[in-house]
Amino acid sequence: MWHEILISTIDPLIIDYRPAVSNEHSTLEYIPATRLRGALFEFLDQIAPGVEAAEMFGNPNRLWSPAWPQGESGKAWLPTPKSESRSKVRSVMWYQWDGAALRVRAVSTENNMSVGRHYGRRAHRNSALYAREAICPGQRFCAVADLPISVKTPKPLPLSIGTRRSANGSCTVDIWPLDCFPDPFGKGQGCTAGLPDRSAVVQLVSDAIIPGPSGGYYRGLDSAAFSELAQFDIEVVRAASSSRIVSGWSGLWGLPREAALAIEAGSIWWIRASNSREAQLFGQFVANVASAGLGIRGHEGFGWVVVNPPWINVRAQDSVWKATISDQAEPSPLPPPEPGHPLPGFGKLKPSHTSALIERAKVMAPQILRGGLAPQYCELVQYAKRRDVVWVSEYIAENIKRAEKSEDAGKERKWRDFRNTLALGIPPADDPKLEQERVLFYWVALETELQWLQEREKAGVTVV
Repeated sequence: MWHEILISTIDPLIIDYRPAVSNEHSTLEYIPATRLRGALFEFLDQIAPGVEAAEMFGNPNRLWSPAWPQGESGKAWLPTPKSESRSKVRSVMWYQWDGAALRVRAVSTENNMSVGRHYGRRAHRNSALYAREAICPGQRFCAVADLPISVKTPKPLPLSIGTRRSANGSCTVDIWPLDCFPDPFGKGQGCTAGLPDRSAVVQLVSDAIIPGPSGGYYRGLDSAAFSELAQFDIEVVRAASSSRIVSGWSGLWGLPREAALAIEAGSIWWIRASNSREAQLFGQFVANVASAGLGIRGHEGFGWVVVNPPWINVRAQDSVWKATISDQAEPSPLPPPEPGHPLPGFGKLKPSHTSALIERAKVMAPQILRGGLAPQYCELVQYAKRRDVVWVSEYIAENIKRAEKSEDAGKERKWRDFRNTLALGIPPADDPKLEQERVLFYWVALETELQWLQEREKAGVTVV
């Protein structure tokens, strides 16, 4: 049963795709199916209670796709067709089909600099300055999977994906069943809407690992290769493809997986039957490729194709193809910040309205510090920044109830102290969103006061 999986990032997301051999660490701009399956495996009890992991992930014949980036329209972004690799937009990696043209899209990334430290001495090493690239929070990804049972999440569930998950990788996931074969790119013409003259255009939207007849893997597909795959004569009219080495890591064995040669996503071919007698066989072959993909390891996201994509214009009489591309960029999903606002991130709050919050933070911060709750409090504020104020309040209430049931007076007192110090104690606002913004500002101000008091303690100044 086909399902759609929607992932929304809350924290920066790092998807390493090769061993780090330098001080510069890059990230993939999509989520490989192996990473997605591993993350869902860790949270299987929440996603599908009572289902065994072997039933959900063990069948290699059930296809999974990688999680492609997705925009506000709900359509997945597709890799650049290799037929356009020599155009003036060759540096663009992603496009989105809007029904009339391909529009340029870009995944927002950020680079964070850090200095390596010795884990024993915590001493700086002058030469170890690292640059880590990460996908910015707020990016959405879309994947499809053939699951053995019907799964539907009642609400977005928490998930952790990628590397360095102590500070990155927090996401939410939504899963729901589909009524028909998935169409994540909005192609809208069916799997095998054909071209004249017994021909078809096949574009890879994920890397494909295709075994060759001699025990290796295909670097590209020509007429002989397609004929070998179909077991009858197929002619390649035009082709544009490239290849790369793909590797992986076995978490079960703690060892690297065997490297394989893969044809890259975006590779594209225009193929046709060599003669009219094989037109029916050609149609069956194209339909099978559209539904099952090309090559092996389809359950790991390899081999996904789009057959006869509407964004490729073909003129059969002179063997010309061209992608329909618009130069219009995607509008930013976030409103532009107010220029020169004194409180970045708190646009609805005026400075005159925050003076009482800052004064209360100055009073409460020494109490938190004397109670030894500063580290836990700062951690809760980080959660509030990434999620929301309501989530933290509910989290504290659940811990109080849990401590009451276990009759642990110490834990109950600690969480009640948290609730008391985080309470505003001033009249609430009429607008719920404004109220949450005001509470978050107070918490951030409290965190700032705590950091300032801790610095003073380190300098030998007694905090009253």
